[in-house]
Amino acid sequence: EACTCLALFMVLLLVVALFVLRPATAEGPELESPSLRRLQSKVAIAARALKRAPGATATLKILRDVSVWRPREGIDIASLGWALKECSELDVGWYQHLAGAGPRRHVLLRVAGELGGRTAERLCRPPYGPDCVAQLGSRAMEQLRRARAHLAAGRLWNALHRKGLDFAPPWVHPWQTPARFIIGLRSQPAWSLSDLRGESSSAAARIAEALEANFPKILEDLRRIRTRRWTTSYGPELIRQPRNWTKLLLYDGDLQNTPPPPNLPSREFYKPRQLHDGLCRTYAQNTCEILRGLLPGLRYPELSYLQPDHEQVAFFRLAPGSRIQFHHASQNARLTLHLCLIGCGGQSRIQVGDQVLRWRQGRVLAFDDSFLHRVHIDPRRDRWILHVMTLHPGIDTPEKLAQAFTQGRLWPPA
Repeated sequence: EACTCLALFMVLLLVVALFVLRPATAEGPELESPSLRRLQSKVAIAARALKRAPGATATLKILRDVSVWRPREGIDIASLGWALKECSELDVGWYQHLAGAGPRRHVLLRVAGELGGRTAERLCRPPYGPDCVAQLGSRAMEQLRRARAHLAAGRLWNALHRKGLDFAPPWVHPWQTPARFIIGLRSQPAWSLSDLRGESSSAAARIAEALEANFPKILEDLRRIRTRRWTTSYGPELIRQPRNWTKLLLYDGDLQNTPPPPNLPSREFYKPRQLHDGLCRTYAQNTCEILRGLLPGLRYPELSYLQPDHEQVAFFRLAPGSRIQFHHASQNARLTLHLCLIGCGGQSRIQVGDQVLRWRQGRVLAFDDSFLHRVHIDPRRDRWILHVMTLHPGIDTPEKLAQAFTQGRLWPPA
């Protein structure tokens, strides 16, 4: 009964919030914009209250104040510094202190997303401009999606793209909002094998074909891998019970000076641009041999990455019933390929942008992980995949990447 009452309460809260947060129109007076000091006080009070209880009144007030906050345009260092700090603290608080309280987590995320979005729209001016919009706008979109505030995310998207806004992001899809963006790359949530083959000399197409052709050999590797327990993949910012998401990491791009998982015969550290020799030899010899000559970062060591783990190879396990929050890559310069090995059917699914995709055993599911995406796993079985991140077909050779850079297509500019 308590859960039902809480659910009804949250529905009522969101309905009232939508009414309170509706944009001002010509027929209705605009609410007075609170001062920075008053807003700081209200955010602090509301954040403390939300850690104890859902706090409908405090929540509605702080959401209203954030949504109508209009700081002085231009360089307002005090407002920008405070907003960045408060966004960060709210962001950390929602998963560190409220691991078991879903509705309250959504409220904190909604406040953080609204505050970050308002700051990106109003305060990101020279000399911070593009980098400020990139970091704050990208994070705010992710927070609002996680809070299930999709209408608010749509409003923020429109606000950041409105005519005349300085440093408007070059994002082309409201679900694809990474902090770094190469203009002109093909953007779509899901990629079929024919899509991959349609790109000129696509490394991703060759990798997908090789994975499907060698599915039985990769399954042999999985049998060895499943004989032991592996380390967690990510923390509570993405999954409520991190131990339900484990991985064997074979390659992580430019990762260096990082030890392998504990209790292994080989204590060899990871080396940049190399598959982990000890783990490949002991657990995944077939998989490593298949991919060694196909990953662009291994074929072309001089090929620059936009982030240290730009390319990655790992076996991932998700426990029955697991759910992964919305998240996305920090750039749009790679594709992710999943070869599903075990637990591929049933209710298991991945939402990429506004599309819902399902795994099929022995088949590659390819998607662009710069689109916000989340995962639901069937409650009756584990799901195992071989997870390969590789460079986007538009920049998977040194020549293609150099052309993108020389044409000034990287945003924000380096």
